[in-house]
Amino acid sequence: MGDTIAPPPIAPRKDQVAGNGQPDANGWQKWVRNGAFSLAFGVTVVLSSANIVIFNPAIQQLILTTAPVAEFSVQERLQETQTLLRYFRTRNDHLLSGYSEDERAHLAEVAGVFNVGRWLLIVSATVTALLAGWTLRRYGWTALRRMIWHAARISGWVFLVLLALGLLNFEQWFVGIHPLLFHAAPWAFNPEVSKLVNIFPEEYFRNATAAILIMTAAVSWGLRLASKESTKRRPV
Repeated sequence: MGDTIAPPPIAPRKDQVAGNGQPDANGWQKWVRNGAFSLAFGVTVVLSSANIVIFNPAIQQLILTTAPVAEFSVQERLQETQTLLRYFRTRNDHLLSGYSEDERAHLAEVAGVFNVGRWLLIVSATVTALLAGWTLRRYGWTALRRMIWHAARISGWVFLVLLALGLLNFEQWFVGIHPLLFHAAPWAFNPEVSKLVNIFPEEYFRNATAAILIMTAAVSWGLRLASKESTKRRPV
């Protein structure tokens, strides 16, 4: 009786092989890596988009124009926006002249939220870069592009859904999120006497949120399209 000839080993598909010829991770390691990267990627993209929308004067002027008020001109509100952004960076109370005591207390809490967002962006961007570099070094360019594709797909759909839900019922979302972020100071003000409300009505925040989510979704879908080719299965 002749010897049984073992079948040749099955080579991994080309879409599973990294640029250095090493197969990509599999099992729970791949799920953990891709999950952590997708989370860090999504946070990085949305916070980066928020920084662009908030700190870019041209975008701010456009948003202010789409949410007009009778008490102040667009240029006056734009100047006040830049003043508040300087306050968030410096915590100089002299920049808050003209605001009530409750409004100043609320703006101090807003500055704290900005500071947390800044550090969260640094951490998420660092995690994103470290995971991308580690994947590229260990598994190659193909694995990295595939990981970016999946993360961008998740991020793109998530923020498109959030955009749709936010536009459908923004007032309820806007009111509901305030108790989660602000605890120490009042955050609801009388629009008849509040400078803060008159400069930044609810429509302003709705349009700014929409701009952030649209930019986030656009960046995510753009990166998904840019990395799509590497996810196609090709015959061995």
